[in-house]
Amino acid sequence: MAKEITTGLIVAEESVAWSTLQGVRNRAQETDQGDFPLPKADDTESAEAHAGIIGDVLKEHSSRFKGRISLGIPTDQVLLKVLELPGVEDEDLPGIVEIQADKLSPFPIENMVVSHEVLHRSEEGMRVLIAAVQVREVEKIGARLTDLGLSVRRVDVEVMGWMSVLADAGEIDSSGRQILILMTGSAPTIVLLNDGVPQVVRSIKSCGGIEGRELADELGREINFTLMSRELAGDADDIPPVTVFSSHAEMDTLQSGLKESCGASVTVKNLDELPQSARGVANRAAMSRGGAPAASALLDLTPPSWSAEHQSAVFKRKMIQAAAAIIGVWLLVVGSLLGFLYYEERQLDTLKAEHATISEPAKQVRLLRRRARTIESYVDHSQSALECLREIASLLPDGIDLTSFSYRKNDQVKVSGIGNAVVVVYDFKNRLDESDFFPVAELNGPRTTKKGETFDVTFSLTEQDS
Repeated sequence: MAKEITTGLIVAEESVAWSTLQGVRNRAQETDQGDFPLPKADDTESAEAHAGIIGDVLKEHSSRFKGRISLGIPTDQVLLKVLELPGVEDEDLPGIVEIQADKLSPFPIENMVVSHEVLHRSEEGMRVLIAAVQVREVEKIGARLTDLGLSVRRVDVEVMGWMSVLADAGEIDSSGRQILILMTGSAPTIVLLNDGVPQVVRSIKSCGGIEGRELADELGREINFTLMSRELAGDADDIPPVTVFSSHAEMDTLQSGLKESCGASVTVKNLDELPQSARGVANRAAMSRGGAPAASALLDLTPPSWSAEHQSAVFKRKMIQAAAAIIGVWLLVVGSLLGFLYYEERQLDTLKAEHATISEPAKQVRLLRRRARTIESYVDHSQSALECLREIASLLPDGIDLTSFSYRKNDQVKVSGIGNAVVVVYDFKNRLDESDFFPVAELNGPRTTKKGETFDVTFSLTEQDS
């Protein structure tokens, strides 16, 4: 049996990166990876012309995007927020997430794709990452891939791919607090972690296009703001160590500037020494296919229309296969079926002839039986009103007076009464239950009134055999 193939694909504004894995979960092995730049827009080009050029570049490499494709959306295009929630049922979580996303998003919620991921569970509650992205942003990338005959089966966020890569590389501490700064794409991403679990995930768009000491000061302000907001939420007020991952050659100015602006211990590491974020996106997709316990809680920003189209395609494929199988079976049995139908038709003609012969006598017999049962019901006095009243009177204990008696032949008897105590009413009910005269006796009450304990009893009558 062939191993499952998954490709993680990051389509950013200026570049594309991919990683192809074979297998599922921890058994997945990378079989291919790479990246290539995308041409920048020329002022003389129209939007359609530039889109066509990008399509041609993607087409040159599309043959390497194999298996189930998991698309990683650049972090700066996604609204992200980490929430601390009390323990709630899993089925209630999507509703809570949608409400929070509606508060978070500046766009109408119906124009967004919203998803969540449970980052951590404890006895006190859970930590949940909420992600929301405009449908048009996802569909813009998806349309380019659809034109190449590629189908995206899952949509993730690039920063979560980086978290997977960093965790595999041992760069995330399982205890204590730390700050990671990912200098990727057009905007850096700050991740504050506590015991290895993200507490804050922020894409700093204000840092786009700046560098050197100005970049260090801006990042320092954002770090201080992040720590202050967590301190107000009740977290520790210490400054955790900062690790910067960047592929820029000159990072000394950023390192020294960060130390001065936020007073933290700052370490700079080369991002090029780690696998690409596409590897992490592919790994998360492979994990979701491998039946992992937390697979259902992983982020998935796939637009509902894509899922519907995929399900429709799967359904059509299954229908074609089923139709082919049915036609094959039908061709094999059609001769036998025609013969069987002919035999059944002859049998039906025979049965119809027999039915015509005996139907009239049977009708007369049924009529006579109905008449006999009618006469029998009139001459049988074993369950007459008098007999029913006699049986009830014989079972009536002291302290109960009957106030009404209603009788319907072959149906039911209903009596009402007043008892001088509750225990007397229940004694009467117990006597009725022990009697073989009434199959069922249902008590309604007793109800305390000024006159005493009132009650109703309904008795079901059954037709006796002669």
